[in-house]
Amino acid sequence: MRYYWLDGFYVYPINESIPEGAVEISEEEYHRLLYGQGADGKGGNLEIYTREDGYPDLRRVEHVITPTMEIEQLKARLAETDYMIIKCAEAALLGHDMPYDVAALHAERQAWRDRINELESEI
Repeated sequence: MRYYWLDGFYVYPINESIPEGAVEISEEEYHRLLYGQGADGKGGNLEIYTREDGYPDLRRVEHVITPTMEIEQLKARLAETDYMIIKCAEAALLGHDMPYDVAALHAERQAWRDRINELESEI
C-alpha cells in the first residue's frame, strides 16, 4: 500500500484516484499521525494539519470554551440537578427529612444562575 496526504489521507489502491498535489508519506508516518490525534492528556487535543511544505504533522490545539458554550454547560448542570430539588420539595410536603443539603444545593444552583446571567450580559 502507498499512503498520501492532501488535507486528508489517501491510501492506494483503496483510493484508486490520488488527487494532484498529494504528498506521499511512509506507512509509519501514516500510523503516527492517525493514532496520534485526539486528547493529549494535558487539556488539549492533537490534530493533524498540513505544514507549509504540504506534509502532514500533529499540532496541539487548546480547548476554547466560548461564553455560549459555558452557558449551555451551566444550564445542563441545572437540568441535571432539578430532580434533587423535586425530591426535596416532595420530602417537605410529606414532612420527611430532606434527602439533600438544601442550603448547599440552593447555593450551588444560584451560583450557576448568577454566572449564566453574567455571561448573558456579555454576549
